[in-house]
Amino acid sequence: MSRANSHNFSLGYKSKINPDQLAPIYIFYRYGSVQKKRSAEINVIGKEWDQKSQHFHKSVKYNTEYSKDVEFIDKLKRKFNEMAIELNRG
Repeated sequence: MSRANSHNFSLGYKSKINPDQLAPIYIFYRYGSVQKKRSAEINVIGKEWDQKSQHFHKSVKYNTEYSKDVEFIDKLKRKFNEMAIELNRG
């Protein structure tokens, strides 16, 4: 029996970066053997991004300077869930 494919979305850097380097965050999409990536149009300093949680570190998350970026990331993550459910329905 073959394994069913699922739609996977994630956020992160295109490649490994230095902690003090400013780099764009990418949206990654994977379904079976199909892999796509697109820039989220947000630039983040390496030490302010948590790869595991795919979000800003907690110390930065509540900083008013980043409020628009945090809100954008939160909306994206909500959309990921909605899109995955919709795509799995067919």
